[in-house]
Amino acid sequence: GGAGAEAQHICWRMLCKSEEGRPSAPELLKDRWFASHGFGGPEGTKLLESGQFRGLLQVKERSDFEKFVSRLVATQLDAGHQKKINEAFRTFDADRDGTLSYDELQRGLVMLGAKPEDAKQVVDELDVGKTGRISYTEFLAGVMDLRNKSPDERDRLLWLAWQQFSPDQDGLVRPGDVQDALAARGMTVAELPRGFLQQLRRGSAAKMSFENFKSLFRADDSCCLMNSFVGGIRPVQGIGGPRR
Repeated sequence: GGAGAEAQHICWRMLCKSEEGRPSAPELLKDRWFASHGFGGPEGTKLLESGQFRGLLQVKERSDFEKFVSRLVATQLDAGHQKKINEAFRTFDADRDGTLSYDELQRGLVMLGAKPEDAKQVVDELDVGKTGRISYTEFLAGVMDLRNKSPDERDRLLWLAWQQFSPDQDGLVRPGDVQDALAARGMTVAELPRGFLQQLRRGSAAKMSFENFKSLFRADDSCCLMNSFVGGIRPVQGIGGPRR
C-alpha cells in the first residue's frame, strides 16, 4: 500500500501475537514515527498544545456551569482559527465521517499519552447527547479550559457566551431569551446549572446582567436542576410540570 517502511514496521510490531513481544502504548509513543506525526514527546501532546490536552483530561473535573458555558462558546468560535484542534480532530477521525466514535477518541487520547481509564472518562463526559459519537463542537468545548485562561481571555469568552442570550439595550437577559438561545443550539433548559436558574428568578423582572453571569462562573455550586423550570420560562414537552 501507500504506507512507508517505518509505518509498516510499527504495524508489524503492534500485530505481534505474543504479549511479551508486543509493545505497550507508552513504548510505541517513543518511536520516531509517532514523534514525527505529532504524537509522543515529553507530555505526549505535540498534536495538541499541552494546555489543550490537559483541558481534555480534566473535563471531568469541571463544574456544570463551566461545561455549559464551554458548549455555548464552542458554537461561536471560528473553526478556521483552531488549527491544532482541527488537526487533532481530523487525526482521530479515522473513518472521516466528521464525528469521533468512542473508540476513535479513546484510541487518540491513549496515543497522546492518556491512561486508558482516563481516556474513557473523557469520552463519557464529552458525549453530552449520549449518542455514542462526539461532534466537533463537543470536542472543541472539551479542549477549552476556561479556568486556566487569563482573566481578560476568560472574560472575552464569557462575553461571547453571554451574547448568545440576546441581552436588551440595558444589557439584561430575560428567561425566555435563554430558552430561545438554548433551543437554537440543540440544548434544553434542563441542562442549565441550578445557580443560573436561581439567578434568573431573582427580582420582579426576572432578568440577569453580565456581572451576575460572571459571578456564577466564579462561584458555581456544580449542581444541575433537571426536573423543574425557572418561573417565566415556557414549558417544554417532556421536562415541564409542577415542582415537588
